[in-house]
Amino acid sequence: MKQKKAIDALNNALQEEARLIYKGFELTNEIIQFLYDASEPISFLTVCGLVLLKGRNLGQGIFSLALDGLAQEAGALLRPTIECIELLEYFRKDPKKIEEAIEGKLPPAGDIAKKIDGRLKGLRDYLNRNASHFSFT
Repeated sequence: MKQKKAIDALNNALQEEARLIYKGFELTNEIIQFLYDASEPISFLTVCGLVLLKGRNLGQGIFSLALDGLAQEAGALLRPTIECIELLEYFRKDPKKIEEAIEGKLPPAGDIAKKIDGRLKGLRDYLNRNASHFSFT
């Protein structure tokens, strides 16, 4: 029932927002395909494409949960989505860091955020307080 109401809203009152969300997923898919087509085995483009693919999948999960009336629970997927965004920034700032990913030696997400001076710290702190951990209060 909640999902039907949400889809009705996307088709009516939130039509412009829905168009932007779907366009974002479409563009992300095009970028993922471009990176895949342009990359050599285990290259910068391959790793970035895989991170972007993971981020896209997490984004679709968040969207799906929200449509089902479970937007608060979707917050648990937002943290790894932020990690994907910050990891792409980490690679952009120093493409040699791809080797860390290939070798399975990436630093923890918090360290990456510090190294790139991540702008999403406020959101991460909010999730720590409100979405990422189970609590009765």
